[in-house]
Amino acid sequence: MDSSQISQFFTAPWGNEVWGITIGIIILCLGMALGGFFTRKKMPAPLVPFVIALPVIIPAFCSLFAIRGYEIRPGKLIVQRTVWQETIPLSDLKSVEYKAEIMKKSYRTLANGGVFGFIGNFSNKKLGAYRALVTDLNKTVILKFASHTLVVSPGQPEAFVLAAGAAAKTP
Repeated sequence: MDSSQISQFFTAPWGNEVWGITIGIIILCLGMALGGFFTRKKMPAPLVPFVIALPVIIPAFCSLFAIRGYEIRPGKLIVQRTVWQETIPLSDLKSVEYKAEIMKKSYRTLANGGVFGFIGNFSNKKLGAYRALVTDLNKTVILKFASHTLVVSPGQPEAFVLAAGAAAKTP
């Protein structure tokens, strides 16, 4: 097998922001569930399961969308999620660049702002509209395609840039 056929896996480590936001939200949700449990006798019986279960179910559901890693294969990027993977063709990749903190001063247009990652659609002055699949704001890599921009955060951004550039050139 030649080097153009090799798959490369890159971890998606959590940065401080993702750790802080995720832990904070989980603590808040567990606190809400406990509060519901201890005050359940004061609320209408049909509400009790929702008040106790929803704050636990919501973070569990959000964890399904977490980014677990990125795999580069010839001609494609595979984003590993908790229970599925997403394939992104690299055929129309125009450029790939490591630029830490490129998401600063971004606003969410339809996105998760830090619980298990920064995942979804964002916009800022430097990139315009873009999609993020990011777990660490200090390891951001910009993939510019003909029709859109994607930001990811592999554990080894420099190596990812080289691998993605090479994979985009292979059929």
